[in-house]
Amino acid sequence: MADKITAGSILIKEGAYLPKSLRFESEPLSNGWRLLRHLDGYGLDQRTREAGWTFVRMASEFKAKAMGFDKQKTPWRAVQRGLAKLKSKGFNCLEITGLTLEHFLGLLFVNVNARPRHIQESSSLSRAKGLAGWDRAKLAAA
Repeated sequence: MADKITAGSILIKEGAYLPKSLRFESEPLSNGWRLLRHLDGYGLDQRTREAGWTFVRMASEFKAKAMGFDKQKTPWRAVQRGLAKLKSKGFNCLEITGLTLEHFLGLLFVNVNARPRHIQESSSLSRAKGLAGWDRAKLAAA
């Protein structure tokens, strides 16, 4: 499944708090992330706005590299390295902005550029990390 990661792919955290009206097809990757099917950043932004929510683009962008022999696992390994750098930023989506694959002497070299994104209810950036800052009772009632 990781071989489906391309420039324009959107990854979303497993269990991200989203409105009921915002549903899409996705497939599991690993480490709590899912890969959206049939949606890029523009399409997800449109659907999020239709639901009355906001799809925020974070300012920071990361670049990560990985090398290996497996064309399916190496791109995901590069993404994981970048995610490790941004672990505490409090975002629930990731947009792959660039992906290059190069072969040299049988080895595959992958370069990934990605930008954190965040789906949220308000238009101003909230710094809630997942659901940790939210009162679970209020979420259950919503």
